[in-house]
Amino acid sequence: MTLLRHPERQAASVRQKHPSGGQSGPSRPPNSLRKFNAVPVVPTRQPHTPRNKHLPPQPQALARERPQASIPFKTSSHTKLHQRLLKLPSKITQAEREKREREAASRAAGMGSFKVTRISEGPVKPASATPDETLPLAWVDRYPTHRGLVESMHIFRSGADAAPGVIREALGKALVHFYPLAGRIAEGDEPGAPAIRCTADGVYFAEAEADCSLEDVRYLERPLMLPKEDLVPYPGDDRWGVEPHNTIMMMQPGPLPELPVLALDYIVLDFPTSYIDDLKKQYKAHSGKFCSGFDVLTAKLWQCRTRALKLEPEAEVKLCFFASVRHLLKLDRGYYGNSIFPVKMSAPSSKVLGSSIMEVVDMIRQAKDRMAVEFFQFAKEETDQDPFQMTFNYESIYVSDWSKLGFSEVDYGFGPPVFAGPLVNNDFIASVVFLKAPLPLDGTRMLASCVTKEHSEEFARGMMEDLS
Repeated sequence: MTLLRHPERQAASVRQKHPSGGQSGPSRPPNSLRKFNAVPVVPTRQPHTPRNKHLPPQPQALARERPQASIPFKTSSHTKLHQRLLKLPSKITQAEREKREREAASRAAGMGSFKVTRISEGPVKPASATPDETLPLAWVDRYPTHRGLVESMHIFRSGADAAPGVIREALGKALVHFYPLAGRIAEGDEPGAPAIRCTADGVYFAEAEADCSLEDVRYLERPLMLPKEDLVPYPGDDRWGVEPHNTIMMMQPGPLPELPVLALDYIVLDFPTSYIDDLKKQYKAHSGKFCSGFDVLTAKLWQCRTRALKLEPEAEVKLCFFASVRHLLKLDRGYYGNSIFPVKMSAPSSKVLGSSIMEVVDMIRQAKDRMAVEFFQFAKEETDQDPFQMTFNYESIYVSDWSKLGFSEVDYGFGPPVFAGPLVNNDFIASVVFLKAPLPLDGTRMLASCVTKEHSEEFARGMMEDLS
């Protein structure tokens, strides 16, 4: 986490780092679904559990012995993919740190930008004792292509003077309940399967100040337009003795998949709630059924992107997003691990283009309806297909919905953020993230890195064509 502040003007920016999907932590679903087994963490416990002691007795449904997951991890075929997903060196030396700072200063000078000075850095540890144990990750988090870290930026309009102390104290208290986040990722009992070592070593926290206010840089409304290295500090383990969150070395080398390198444009579009509600009403009139705002925006996205790509009629276009399976697992209260399963669909480009938006919504709804059956088939090993096997080509697009994660409601005592979103700009995954639009806007913001420059104008025009 990094806090950036101006010493005189009230402007603060907070960046958090968390595992993919915006949710983190170990988990243990019901015994019948052994692929998803892990130890539960219930954050509603009392915060003064002595070290070397485990949590209070678990509910009987979760306390039974669970066999280890039997799915092969396919690490060799995903090694390079995981390296590119993680994009974190195992150790950053002082020389490398200074080199990055010089490069950032050079870029800033060329842009006529501003100076940022690091004030302090170091670990924030849990405020009181936490269990000393090693917890297995849920299976989905052990899968090689899902081990990357997702970085996010949270920007606040005011509170710079109070923010360092408030956030540091709040973080220390939160880590008592969510103590695995203060641990380190290490190799577990199963070869190639990372686990969480609950060491209470803490999370990285840095404080810096700039000779400008966030208002001067428009609150970093388009953060990915800036070099990521200028925004994200990388703690060197030689600086404060931290075993890095890096599982690359746990994977066996082998044949590397060929991955495309896509020069994707970064596009930000906002959709008012009234516009989304109108599309949902149209779908109700079309089918007699309800749909979500995610459904209609994703349908429009898939069709507009397919049109912009100008593919051959028979070319297969693919859409993928992850859906929650919490309702299928019937998890106990307090579970906060990942419970997701991929929803995939594929169709000839001619079908996507020849359908109405409402018919594309039908395709998405049908895929979501199939998800429960596909999930249980996979969990019970009744299928040979691997639903987590991903395709990375220009015809495929991946969509994430962050609009309900609650980031926009986080308030440390100086108001909600003016922006909260991911810092993800992979060069080999065409992706879109939906966020709750920042105040004072009312609606959904789309962060898209899904088309190259030659297709971006037509894609954006198609997405906005029926907005009043």
